[in-house]
Amino acid sequence: MVTVRGNVFPPAESGSAGGAVAPISITIDESMSRTQSLEIVAEDTVALDKANIVIAGGAGLGDEDGFELLEELAEALGQSFGSVMIGCSRMAVDKGWISSDHQIGLTGTIIAPDVYVAVGISGAIHHLVGMVHSKKIIAINTDPSCNIFKVADYGIVEDYEQVLPTLIKRLEEVL
Repeated sequence: MVTVRGNVFPPAESGSAGGAVAPISITIDESMSRTQSLEIVAEDTVALDKANIVIAGGAGLGDEDGFELLEELAEALGQSFGSVMIGCSRMAVDKGWISSDHQIGLTGTIIAPDVYVAVGISGAIHHLVGMVHSKKIIAINTDPSCNIFKVADYGIVEDYEQVLPTLIKRLEEVL
């Protein structure tokens, strides 16, 4: 048996492997249970590693208010392109701008969405390992020499506060 992190490799194509389904009966003695389910809560969010599009923010956002623009972009894209989630670099978590369940990288979640948008992320190796298998990578950063541009399919060297409002407005017009 071998285990690998999700989205590290593309799924295998189905083959002609054999196998049989055998019914079994199980008796559960409720008196031995030590747990009790109080409530089942359905969530309308998609796991970060299952999203079609991930928009991630890093230290280059300047403060936690920068994530508001990322949320607006996610909302504009989500209306037409399926599941869109907000991710982040470790720096954004360390600064307390967003919770660690959004963190991408070795100490976060490994992802491989159809589109990954890195906003204000420099591209530390620990982060790159977590998102480098994304199908299309778009990077927005003011530093043209940062590592994220080495793996990006498209790069925009500009302040995200200049790029995102225009992009959001255009998406809202088109979609």
